[in-house]
Amino acid sequence: MTRRRASLLIVQSLIGLGLLAVWALAVDLSDVWQTLAQARWPIVIAAAMISVCSSFVRAARWRLILRPVARVPLWEIWLITLVSSLVNFVIPVRSGELARAVLLKQRRRVPMSASLPTVAIDRSFDLLAVLLLGALGAAIGIRLDPRRTVVFTCGPEIMMRFVIYEALARRLPKEGVYLSMERNMKCAVGFCGHCQFGPTFLCRQGPVLNFAAIEPFFGREDF
Repeated sequence: MTRRRASLLIVQSLIGLGLLAVWALAVDLSDVWQTLAQARWPIVIAAAMISVCSSFVRAARWRLILRPVARVPLWEIWLITLVSSLVNFVIPVRSGELARAVLLKQRRRVPMSASLPTVAIDRSFDLLAVLLLGALGAAIGIRLDPRRTVVFTCGPEIMMRFVIYEALARRLPKEGVYLSMERNMKCAVGFCGHCQFGPTFLCRQGPVLNFAAIEPFFGREDF
């Protein structure tokens, strides 16, 4: 490791520790522990394992698509995809996909003009999976019991709007529909107001919200 990279790593670590200290001072830790105590840990652990496995599968898929352009170790591809996911949380409009190409250029000297098409192809597989599942559901004609059905949806708000229309058309209660509302979070403690959605701060009360609670604000441009 060069002196420049070592210095950069130290500075980044100090910044991270500083932000963590600010978070610890600004957040009521007793509320955090109380929330954690109510969690169903077997489900949390299972979800975490699925998430990690999913990230490896996605990294392996992108590595196969990228192979004609550059041969990159799987672990490095995996780290790049994790960083791009973090960038998506910090900067809106799916900027993490661009971050993938930027990181490849910095680490492997791969031109962005060559890597960006592979990113687009990789993302198109996600869209294809959604379309196939939707087509399968329409073909089978799935019947949902309103008393035993809960809907969780995420993605672009216009897509979630159609999901809500479909759920209500099937006479599912509004209280059984949950949405993941993505917003650009800054302070993560409810101070700056960047992630405010109506009376709710997504960094503290969200981002998953019940549709019955946010119906007056959902789909309005001001929110």
